[in-house]
Amino acid sequence: MDEFEFARRILDIYQIDIGTYPGNYIPLDADNQDVTVAVKDARYIHFANSSSPTDIDELALCNYNKLILHNDKSAFAYFKTSMPYVITELIKDYGYTGNNDWLAFTFDYLDEIRDSEEFNRFLFSVDDQQKLVLRKKMVAKILEIHPDLLYNTFSIVEFIQRSPEQYKEPDESIAVILDAGLQHDIVGVCEMAFANKPALIKKLKSKKYYGLPTLTNYVEHYYKTPAERARQEQENSDYYLLEVSRNTKDKSIAKHGVIHDKDGFTNLRQNSNSHSARVLAKIRENEPFLYWPLEGDWWVVELQNGLRGFVHASRIKEVK
Repeated sequence: MDEFEFARRILDIYQIDIGTYPGNYIPLDADNQDVTVAVKDARYIHFANSSSPTDIDELALCNYNKLILHNDKSAFAYFKTSMPYVITELIKDYGYTGNNDWLAFTFDYLDEIRDSEEFNRFLFSVDDQQKLVLRKKMVAKILEIHPDLLYNTFSIVEFIQRSPEQYKEPDESIAVILDAGLQHDIVGVCEMAFANKPALIKKLKSKKYYGLPTLTNYVEHYYKTPAERARQEQENSDYYLLEVSRNTKDKSIAKHGVIHDKDGFTNLRQNSNSHSARVLAKIRENEPFLYWPLEGDWWVVELQNGLRGFVHASRIKEVK
């Protein structure tokens, strides 16, 4: 490998341009507590345990150079079995996403330890202002290689919402994470995020959802607030009582009734538990109908023409 290819490889993985550094020993280890890594004489990578950086393990040194410079499979196997932290911390420290084998190994490790704070360190880098910056490519790789890891983003989104000042682009970071989760059919993270911060939806809309199509489609066409969900569940339940349930269609167990209302009429409504529900018809005084008492205050009523709906129990008088 010539010096230009060597420098390109270092830049690709460590994001360090060795051509801009003076001297013959350039640190690459990003304050790693476990290993010392540096470029030596612009021709090989120095590698040693931080506990004893001068005590060189020649086998580890050789394999590290083979791994980094040549993507050597045997070197990868060596570190997986003898020093697995070398692989995982390489991904964590530098956010390198160019090797799917290294990433798959790292994602398996994250899945095994299930540590939210550790997962956070893999998803974010730190800029010059000590702000956390989302590694969007890392999120995309998780979605591609190990999408179940995205279930861990429940806690990540909570971290961001709890301390947005620690993040460079908190709302965009949340949007990217939510979009990835939705691509794996994880809607719970969205629902939690919007429940914690309802104003987030307005912010996302104002930013046109940061150009994220899955998130855009979900919020615009599928997301419902807790109140909307409760109303829909009630409507589904009402539809079941009116159209499906055998108990509320069996006329042999129905009771006969007329209205009991000082106004001389009452409304037959489409849904229960709401005086604002759509009115289907008006039931006049002395007009007979069938009804089925329910546990709640709204009972199923069927008119003589077969139209069915709900009437408040207080408006119904049984006819023996």
